[in-house]
Amino acid sequence: MEPFQDRQGLEDYRRLRMQHAVANSNGKIWAFMDEVMEYEIVRDEDQMLTLKLHNQSAGMDVMVSLVYAKCTQIDRLILWESMSDLASTKWMVGGDFNVICNEEEKLGGRPVTEAEVRDFNYCINVCNLEDRGFKGSKYTWWNGRLGEECIFKRLDRVLGDEKLQDDFSDIRSGAYGGRGGSQVWKKMLQARDLIDHQILWSPRSGTASVWHDNWTGLGDLYTVTGEDIEWDYRYGTIKELTNQGEWDTEVLGTILPSELV
Repeated sequence: MEPFQDRQGLEDYRRLRMQHAVANSNGKIWAFMDEVMEYEIVRDEDQMLTLKLHNQSAGMDVMVSLVYAKCTQIDRLILWESMSDLASTKWMVGGDFNVICNEEEKLGGRPVTEAEVRDFNYCINVCNLEDRGFKGSKYTWWNGRLGEECIFKRLDRVLGDEKLQDDFSDIRSGAYGGRGGSQVWKKMLQARDLIDHQILWSPRSGTASVWHDNWTGLGDLYTVTGEDIEWDYRYGTIKELTNQGEWDTEVLGTILPSELV
């Protein structure tokens, strides 16, 4: 986890009923383990904490690297090099990599260039890792802007090698609260797959529809409909698709398949 809190408060989190708690050198990565786990710190770095875990109950060992990558491409090169040095069998790498793999993992903003994703993809290939997929929304980060300036990205993921797939086939990454654990962001992620429901909640003040203009515009609606559906660009905002705070099903029925309305 990325706590953004003083490392001295680590022990306070034992109320989570985890036997072991450990943080990396700069305190930006925390790990918690229950009593059945034995651990050894393999590497303690600014952007990655690597642990060798032994499950006493299952008699199983696995290498786990927890990542919180830096924001600049140059700084991340240090992380990619470190990952390449660590590559081993039965290895899981997960966290915030602060970079996407391809244009499908970004919504809004400038077009994705090959240069900005090349280093990360090369590292994944060299380490013989595969993306383990995700639960919930594929986007895990939002820039906090609205309307045309709104950008979504998938920065968090779990990677694993072939041996990990054999023993831990159900491991996935999950979308969770961004921007400091915002409850608003969590609700937005939870709601994107429920577009055909009338869901009302309270963002900051007052009550509004989930996909209100003040939040995501039509961005996530596009991701739900998929590329095969030709969008009617006469409709550019949520306001044009709602009536008194609720979805206007009559209008939606003219531009979306019946299973989505």
